[in-house]
Amino acid sequence: MGIGAGVVALAIGGGATWLQLRPDRPAGRPEPAATTVSDPAVHAIPPVSPDQMAALDSLDKQAISKLDPAISRVGRRYLSEHPDEADPQVLIDLLPDPASDPIQAAASTVAAEFLAGDTVSVAGWVLSASEARAAAIVAYVCDGDVAC
Repeated sequence: MGIGAGVVALAIGGGATWLQLRPDRPAGRPEPAATTVSDPAVHAIPPVSPDQMAALDSLDKQAISKLDPAISRVGRRYLSEHPDEADPQVLIDLLPDPASDPIQAAASTVAAEFLAGDTVSVAGWVLSASEARAAAIVAYVCDGDVAC
C-alpha cells in the first residue's frame, strides 16, 4: 500500500482521536475541527520548492482528496506553528513505516505516541505527533494540484 495509504490512515485515525482538552468540555467529546481551526488564509502553508513538493509524488492523492477538509486546515495550522517541519520530505521521513497494514500501523502509532506523551497541541486539539504530521502532508497535497 505504501506511504500514501499510511498517510491517509494516520489522517483518518487523527479524525477519530482528536480531543479538545478544556475543563469545561467532557473528555471524549470532540469539538469539530472546523470550529477551532481558523481560516486557511491566516495559516497559509510555508512556501516550498518544486523539488520539495516532489516528495509527494508517490502519495495516493485521489484518496487524500476525499478526506474531510478540516484535516487540511489542521495541517496548515500545524505547519504555521512548526515551521521547522515545513518540508514534505521531512514530514514523510518523520512518519512511521506503514508496514503491511497501514490502518493497524496508524492505530498502534497513535496509541503509542499518546501513551508516551509524544503529542502536540494544534488550535486546542491534542494530536499525536504523527497525526499532526499526516495532517500537514494532507495540507500540502490539498494546496497543490488536488482539490480537497
